[in-house]
Amino acid sequence: MTPPTPHDPISRLHQSLGKEIILKVKRNRKFKGILKSFDNHLNVLLENVEYSYFKKIDEEGNLEEKNESLPKIILRGDSVIFIGLAD
Repeated sequence: MTPPTPHDPISRLHQSLGKEIILKVKRNRKFKGILKSFDNHLNVLLENVEYSYFKKIDEEGNLEEKNESLPKIILRGDSVIFIGLAD
């Protein structure tokens, strides 16, 4: 087995521990928070989370973006679509 390189995704996540990241998951949901831990399946623990999603507001299909705050959340890795560093 070769050692991880700086461009290896798992190495990048290790470098991001304690930093703010953004995760987009299935069903058009987005989470922004401090990365506290993760595993090889990309299950992640976030703290100080800002959570946004779209909610249908009428029968014509109009959507409204909703935002919530959560102290902590564990996200299952098989639902993760995108991980990036926050600004």
